[in-house]
Amino acid sequence: LVESRRLPPGPVVQRDSTRMVGYDPDIDQALRIIRESSHRPLRVSELAHQLRIEKRTLERRFARVLGRSPQAEIMRARIEHARQLLAVTALSIPNVARRCGFESATRFGTIFRKLTGTTPSAYRRQNQLPAAGQNDFSQLP
Repeated sequence: LVESRRLPPGPVVQRDSTRMVGYDPDIDQALRIIRESSHRPLRVSELAHQLRIEKRTLERRFARVLGRSPQAEIMRARIEHARQLLAVTALSIPNVARRCGFESATRFGTIFRKLTGTTPSAYRRQNQLPAAGQNDFSQLP
């Protein structure tokens, strides 16, 4: 008899391919562009232009497929980028704000708190990796 062993499930690692919606290629492409542009402001009209579709069509398809607007997804991606920077770097909050495309640290803080329920400083205290202050991420966008 062959003895079978079951391994406990490991953690799920989210990869770009698992984040994609899969059934709307334009939305998949939009999500890629948004993620790649999370270090700068991106307008919905610019996104629609890159996809060669009308802005309103993009908004309707986002709502149908994802249940949120392209603008909400753009902001979510920028805040996610900020969370990563806060956790792995010792960059100042204003510097993190700039690297995520916010012109103002105050505006960044307001949006960050609205979307995460905490301030950037509190998020950093709770989530910063031990060696974050030693890493040189000056070349990150």
